[in-house]
Amino acid sequence: MATRHYIVAGVNCVFIEHVGEFVSGEGPANLAEILRDPAFRPGMNFFRDSASTSLPAEFGYAYFARTKERSIGAIEKQIGSVKMAWLVDGANDFTIIHQLSVSTRLTPAGLQRRPFRSIESAFNWLELPADFQIRYPRAAEPRQLVADLAAI
Repeated sequence: MATRHYIVAGVNCVFIEHVGEFVSGEGPANLAEILRDPAFRPGMNFFRDSASTSLPAEFGYAYFARTKERSIGAIEKQIGSVKMAWLVDGANDFTIIHQLSVSTRLTPAGLQRRPFRSIESAFNWLELPADFQIRYPRAAEPRQLVADLAAI
């Protein structure tokens, strides 16, 4: 799967777009990449847009409970106590992210995950400005990192 992200310190958020086939294990790999990004700071919230892809059929409560510690436990500790909104496009993916949130909500890291069917609801939960425009870098360009947007 292809992902692209950018970080906006002015709204304390990492924006991630998922395109193509979502393969098991790519979520933790993507988060590990973000942790290495010099613009990232612990405590930043996340907006994951997976509306143009479908999550793997193997995902579900049992999968997440079984694999969490070895796949993402250490990463969550580095991210900190934050909110992670998932924009999804369908009842099945909404259920999957809900199961992920239930299976991991009692973690010491305090990371909260919630699925959303609308960008407006996700932005509201993340306390982002309603008129905020997501500007992912184009695939052909080197990754753009936005450390601060003073206009926000």
